Amino acid sequence: MRNLPFSELTTPFIAKFEAYLHTLHNERDPEKMLHPNSIQVIMKAFRALINRAIEVDKIIPVDKNPFLNYKLKGVETTKDKLDQSEIERIKALNLTEGSLLWHCRNYFLFSFYCAGIRVGDLIQLRWGNITSDGRIQYKMGKNHKLRDFAMVEPAKEILTHYHKRGVKAADYIFPVLDPTETWCHAITQEEKDVLPAEEKEKMCARIGAKTALINKELKKIADLAGIEKKISFHVSRHSFAKAAKKKGIDNLKVQELFAHSSLQVTEGYF
Repeated sequence: MRNLPFSELTTPFIAKFEAYLHTLHNERDPEKMLHPNSIQVIMKAFRALINRAIEVDKIIPVDKNPFLNYKLKGVETTKDKLDQSEIERIKALNLTEGSLLWHCRNYFLFSFYCAGIRVGDLIQLRWGNITSDGRIQYKMGKNHKLRDFAMVEPAKEILTHYHKRGVKAADYIFPVLDPTETWCHAITQEEKDVLPAEEKEKMCARIGAKTALINKELKKIADLAGIEKKISFHVSRHSFAKAAKKKGIDNLKVQELFAHSSLQVTEGYF
């Protein structure tokens, strides 16, 4: 590995870099290649770095921007959404209490009932994120925005399976992560932001592995429920949007619940 001078960041180099990314395998599912949209995200981050070098640091002349004549490519994707009857079929499954399948169903349903909490945020929820009046408050790992809303009764009911006498505010709600790992001592988002790089890498790797495990179990749950749609944890978020739309909840209210900065992003979930 060597340092790369900005003078070598040409359009042909950008093309070769993107071609290289297409040779990489998906870390969560090694049998698959890196998704084109994941590659697009990486390339956008690369472009943002170049733009900073041009506009802020004045290192690269504007006419030397390698992205001037380079178009980022992605693919249109659609997320399956579950309707209420499919949610009920998942809820009605006779699963052994305490089993991995049982826990993963709880995680999925809790996310659905709580306006689509992302899996990375859900498995890091602590009892201190639940208020005495039944609200849930936490900062999202993706964009650090605060989410604060009242929980509905089905979500509260799921929590009763996990609340034990003597739990502390810093204790994880769901039994997914090992609380003895060093990075787990960072409770707030601000504390996570200042973790050493190696601890952040461990945290991301562990959360990624747990996400893959939960999604694997959700596929089994879908089969047991007779659901042919491809289910992943993120489907809970899209399914909530579908249910909210059907109930006539205003788009702006859903945007608020999702903590989206743009209404257009929220409408994409519909």
